[in-house]
Amino acid sequence: MRERRRRVVSAGDGAFRTRTNWRYAEIRPIPYQVFNQLLDGHGGIITTDCSGLATCCYKRAGVADPHGLNYNGQGFTGDMLVHLPHIPLNRAQPGDLAVFGDGNGKHVVVLLEAPSAANGMNPSCVSHGKPGDPHIASLATFEGLGVLTVLRAMPRGHQIIRKKLQAKWRVIGDAEKVIGHVYTTRWLWWARHRRIVKRQRENLRFERIHH
Repeated sequence: MRERRRRVVSAGDGAFRTRTNWRYAEIRPIPYQVFNQLLDGHGGIITTDCSGLATCCYKRAGVADPHGLNYNGQGFTGDMLVHLPHIPLNRAQPGDLAVFGDGNGKHVVVLLEAPSAANGMNPSCVSHGKPGDPHIASLATFEGLGVLTVLRAMPRGHQIIRKKLQAKWRVIGDAEKVIGHVYTTRWLWWARHRRIVKRQRENLRFERIHH
């Protein structure tokens, strides 16, 4: 296994080992610093979702942000699906990503091994999709979530072959504080970050970003 992929798998294993310190919620920004503290043995509580786990593993490993957002703390599975090359399952390698669900995807996991005859083309992966996670399971565990899309998260030569997304809107919350950025549509951001919305005492507003 090449070094970059080995580091991603090691980070995924580390997430599983520290699972008692994890909480599940769809919030941003992604807590990279807390993840590093946990894996370095300094404790702490980390709260994030499935794409947050995957992105933490990649940042820890020192490879490119799978969202294509330069680790700005934002991103979700839809960004990964736009940004990264799609590959057949039989070409997947340890450290690649597997997204389940149509459209912008419902769930993403990090592959810990390559599909092979030995594992019945059903490799193990690390997942953080509910309270009590992260856990390690076979890829087939998530088939009920819908169509599988495998993403080559470390393209050869570090080349990203899909166009990077740019934020379209700033999300302004209480006290005129910027609490997020929208890379797709406003209604989708609202739906995926409903916990953030509920914490705001006043209505959110969206400010167009002119590139």
